[in-house]
Amino acid sequence: MKGHDITAEDLRQGTADCEGQLVGQKVHDIALIYEDFNHYLQDRYLDADDYLNLLCEKVGEAEFLSNARIWVDGFSTLSPQSLKILTRLTAVAREMTISLTLDPSAHSRDRELFSLGWQDLSKLQAMARGMGLEPQTTEMLPNPAMGPLNPAIRHLEQELFAYPSRTLDAELTDAKIEDTEIFAAANLSSEVEWAAAQVVHLVRERGWRYRDLAVVCNDMETYGPLIKRVFDEYAIPVFMDRKRSLMDNSIIKLVMSALEIIRRGYRYEDVFAFLKTGFSGIEPDQVEILENHVLRWGIQGNRWQQEFTDDDPEMSNMLNAARQMLVGPLQELAEKVHGSGMTVAAMCRAHYEYLVRIGLPERLEAWIARMNELGRLETVREQAQIWTIILDIMDQMVEILGDQKVGIKEYLHLLEAGFESMEIGIIPTTIDQVLVGDVQRSKSHIIKGMLFLGMNDGVIPSGRVEEGILTEYEKETLQAWGLELGFDRNRRSAEERFLIYTALSKPHNYLGLSYAMADNEGRALRPSILINRIRTLLPGIQITSDAVRHRDLELHQIAVPASTYKYLVENLRARADDLPVDPMWRDVLRWYQSHSDWEQRLQETREALSHRNQIEGIGPGLAERIYTLPLRSSVSRLEQYVNCSFAHFIRYGLRPQERKVYEVAAPDIGELFHSCLSSFAAELSHEQLDWMTLDKCSSDRIVDKVMDRLVPSQGDGVFISSPRYQHLAQRLKRISRRAAWVLTRQLQQGEFQPCHFEVGFGPGQMFPAIEVELGNGRKMYLEGRIDRVDLLENEDGTFVKIIDYKSGRADFQLSDVYHGLSLQLIIYLLAVMAGAEGLGKGEVQPGCVFYFKIDDPLIEANPDIIATVEREIARKFKLKGLMLADTRLVSCLDKDLETGSSEIIPAGIKRDGDFTRASSVVSAQDLQALLSHVQGLLTQIGREINSGRVRINPVKIGQHTACRFCSYQGICQFDRRLDDNRFRVLPRYSREEVLERIRRTGRRQP
Repeated sequence: MKGHDITAEDLRQGTADCEGQLVGQKVHDIALIYEDFNHYLQDRYLDADDYLNLLCEKVGEAEFLSNARIWVDGFSTLSPQSLKILTRLTAVAREMTISLTLDPSAHSRDRELFSLGWQDLSKLQAMARGMGLEPQTTEMLPNPAMGPLNPAIRHLEQELFAYPSRTLDAELTDAKIEDTEIFAAANLSSEVEWAAAQVVHLVRERGWRYRDLAVVCNDMETYGPLIKRVFDEYAIPVFMDRKRSLMDNSIIKLVMSALEIIRRGYRYEDVFAFLKTGFSGIEPDQVEILENHVLRWGIQGNRWQQEFTDDDPEMSNMLNAARQMLVGPLQELAEKVHGSGMTVAAMCRAHYEYLVRIGLPERLEAWIARMNELGRLETVREQAQIWTIILDIMDQMVEILGDQKVGIKEYLHLLEAGFESMEIGIIPTTIDQVLVGDVQRSKSHIIKGMLFLGMNDGVIPSGRVEEGILTEYEKETLQAWGLELGFDRNRRSAEERFLIYTALSKPHNYLGLSYAMADNEGRALRPSILINRIRTLLPGIQITSDAVRHRDLELHQIAVPASTYKYLVENLRARADDLPVDPMWRDVLRWYQSHSDWEQRLQETREALSHRNQIEGIGPGLAERIYTLPLRSSVSRLEQYVNCSFAHFIRYGLRPQERKVYEVAAPDIGELFHSCLSSFAAELSHEQLDWMTLDKCSSDRIVDKVMDRLVPSQGDGVFISSPRYQHLAQRLKRISRRAAWVLTRQLQQGEFQPCHFEVGFGPGQMFPAIEVELGNGRKMYLEGRIDRVDLLENEDGTFVKIIDYKSGRADFQLSDVYHGLSLQLIIYLLAVMAGAEGLGKGEVQPGCVFYFKIDDPLIEANPDIIATVEREIARKFKLKGLMLADTRLVSCLDKDLETGSSEIIPAGIKRDGDFTRASSVVSAQDLQALLSHVQGLLTQIGREINSGRVRINPVKIGQHTACRFCSYQGICQFDRRLDDNRFRVLPRYSREEVLERIRRTGRRQP
């Protein structure tokens, strides 16, 4: 409003007759805020508009302006404040000359293009007459030597916004039409690549200087980083004529995050945002080690005030030195800024003293000197302003709000608002540079060539509407009431048209226009309406594209060594794939081969082109060195090998360690569940309670007692480290109560008696390890731990039931057992059968093996029907696994089952007494054949591991792939586009098919 010379009183008077309308009420409120704002700043602070108003007051006192001749040029529009200044200057000057870009013809076909200029002329004439002067108007006819020399560009200047328009006679300008072209790029990156190569071509072939060229784009936020990266690769000196935001600057991040650390209590995000700026004084390697330690132990808040400990004393000293370097100055700052009585001035003083205390000015100065040595002059110019800007913002805050009391949060908001309002601008670092800017900042010197990028719909013209306090409708309403605020939709559109006209008519010799057909994510983009307009005006304009490769485009890509090399690699890859390649790339390859400085790069490229991520094996000798022999394996290790032998090699051979983070992960939850159920059984024994008579209240009480004991120590106390995890622990306690009671009910429904919990097989355990003969005198020993072993003793003998608790996927498919993907239950059965004497029951017979899934199921039922809900919950906890096809055994597992499907076990009885088709049962002979088949699998797997087989061969069975949850994909780089990277597809067999196969062979078929 100050820029348009509108006061609060003007707002009141302008809306005096419409206070009952919503817009009038809104403007009335704005006037109150505006008036109070000006009153508050009076005698405190001058903003940019206040300086201009002060200029108006002081013009009459400037002696050097008295009787001066003043020329004003380069303004596309004049604001009311600018007109006010010109009025004061005219009053003291001898002569005032103001130039405007206009077409003096009243019947000009593009008169609308200069509408803003005509408005300014009318205002200037009214201003002069109001001062009693008679303005004189001088028309300057176009000078052909000053305008575009290219007839096509000259024609665009005359016809782009003219209606009706005329097309260019291509025959008359055939020699120059080639200097105007359109490029349709496949994506944004290839568009910028084309522009860079075109700059090299124009400089090399025509002898132009870089300063003779300009690149214009109306979306510098998207194109700016691309242009900077690509032009650096092409060794093109470039000046980015745009303001830089401060918020991404590392110094600003350090300044802000220091107080955020204090305000939010040393959160991980704030601490390492501070440390990773590079200006904290702590070396980058130390920051990484410190980060690993902090993540491992979940350090935050007051724990930063305590000594860090590590098993290595030297590491402890390093960690604590870094900790103290961070915490010491922050503690001093915290003592100064905490409290409700702090003023903005006191906050700024304490903050400034902290920055000086940590040596930020000296570190910044040293970093600038280092960048200067490296020749990064643009970075130097940017960073050299940062410290001054920080001090200026603090000075302004003290001047405006110095006595106001604030907390840290409010102070940070003020500081952030100040930084967001500031932008960094620099002047060109060298004379000979390509100028890059948008249409608003493309008022460059005379240039020979221009490349206009991003000629896409929605980019040029932009069509953006920047809504502020007032909407477009409200601005138009106020304009109708005589309040000219400017920058409404129509004015912005008119100004943008004029800027486009100015930019496109700027080059003398060459104009290149380009647009992208898709963004870098593959989404389709449309060309600007200006492209169609230009194609209509210039029928002979060249249109090229890289959507389809052709020789001219490939020649265009040969620019400078660094940029050309990537295209050479593409063609070498194509030749390796037996695709057609232009012979000229052989000449390009020979050029690189003849220059010794490219020898190492070429060698790396040859290795990359012939690279195979696949490896068949490491050989028995290396396998013996990597794996401890004789092999002592767990069941999960064997399943890992079957899923992918390479993943097994990484995990159990190379044994890389992931960064440990102090958080609750799925394995932690599973471990807590297992510990709870194991301790539950031990507590029952300790209290001399019987599973068969246990009631729900006692069950819940014991679970609560066990969980209260386990949770504080589980995972180094992670479950009590935060309110979130404490809430999770309560939820897990609820799940454990339900699981324990369901287990109890399942036992009470049968006759099996729980005998052993968390029983191991292996050295020093209840059951011996499973010994597998591998041949050549080598053996493999399987070790593990069984969650629960139940026994049934009746007239038919002693039967064993094995239960394995699962907190994750707990499905049982006989097909997975057959392929070796799910061996756990069967191997547990083998271990118990092999060490049956450890049970002290004489000869035992295999009865059943089950998974019990610890879950928190969602039940869809009417909550009022308790029995229905309980029944549905029990069904969700149904055991999954395999059992003998013996109806007598079924009655010992679920004594309520007569006919139909059991709610406890995976079996059902038909009316004729036979098992239902869906029952997961096998005969004693088939179970023995299955055990023999698994023993054969163990031998085969052990031999392959010993032989050093580590091929990348992930399994795919149905929709499941071994890669889905694999942590090592970044290592193996499995890619089905490579010839020898294929899934090992396994068929999904039905239960009957599996049984038929093992009956025939008794071992796994190849």
